[in-house]
Amino acid sequence: MGSRNLAPDGEMRPSTSPEKEYLMNARYFVITRKEDSFKCVSPILIHKTIVSMVGDVKSTKKCKNGTLLIEVATPIQASSLMKLKRIGNFDVTVSSHSSLNQSKGVISESELQNELESDILDEFRNQNVTAVKRISIRKDGQLIPTKHLILTFNLPSIPKSVHIAYFNLPVRPYIPNPLRCFKCQRFGHTVQSCRGVDTCARCSLRGHDSKTCSSTPTCVNCKGDHPAYAKVCPRWKEEKEIQSLKTTQNLSFAEARKIIFDRTPKVGVSYSAATKKVMVSKYTQYEPEPTANVNVQVVSEAIQTKSVSDGNNLGKPKLNRVLQQIINRRNW
Repeated sequence: MGSRNLAPDGEMRPSTSPEKEYLMNARYFVITRKEDSFKCVSPILIHKTIVSMVGDVKSTKKCKNGTLLIEVATPIQASSLMKLKRIGNFDVTVSSHSSLNQSKGVISESELQNELESDILDEFRNQNVTAVKRISIRKDGQLIPTKHLILTFNLPSIPKSVHIAYFNLPVRPYIPNPLRCFKCQRFGHTVQSCRGVDTCARCSLRGHDSKTCSSTPTCVNCKGDHPAYAKVCPRWKEEKEIQSLKTTQNLSFAEARKIIFDRTPKVGVSYSAATKKVMVSKYTQYEPEPTANVNVQVVSEAIQTKSVSDGNNLGKPKLNRVLQQIINRRNW
């Protein structure tokens, strides 16, 4: 009796469809109400429903758009969550998150430099790879392909390595370049959502395009003597570090930005002042300890006595006597 996973031509066929395999690998899901949002729905009701249907998931979060973001712990929980139809009296739909269940990594191999991206993708399809893109660099006005390839996986995290031909290639995280608006030249948004004004990327002035600008370079972000797109810009490096932390630690952009900004030294603020935390409770009453009025002359005499050379022990009794006087004054 033949195997049910064999196709008519004798070749092995996948046991599950690509869509089902993707859902098995998915970790993040979005729950949406059919008629309204979850903003006013009881968190207790939401929690009890999910626990009874799925079990204890890794995390549950209400999003700003009124949906629920669920992170499951196992494929069994993912399968159970996809069957959820109602929370209390509310009809809901469950779908996998469009971006959190994908990850991007980079591989490098010089012998694959002349291979087509489509041919490489065909070799990687059985390793959860959905897209392949070659990294190119611009040199002397021309795009030159490199040996580096960006792989998109339908997995929440990248694998350690992939296999192609007789190569076992390690996969490292893909760190995208900072997002910079081509209109106002600021970081963190695109032209479509920009509320600023047209600014030259070369000289940071308004009213003309950077392609025709011949003025002295001035960065609009850091005021340095370079264009806004220069990779030597401190703000560009900072944004790149945010992207790196966001990717490697699986954080949101806001969380990664806060971590980087909090550990960046602030101008005019000392380290001790930045780390000092003063905790004051308005419900606690206390009387401050009285400050001893120590005579300046006595302290000065103690300091002068302490400066006696190490070989001279005659000053030690006098120093002890003066210090005892200070202690006695503090105890008054």
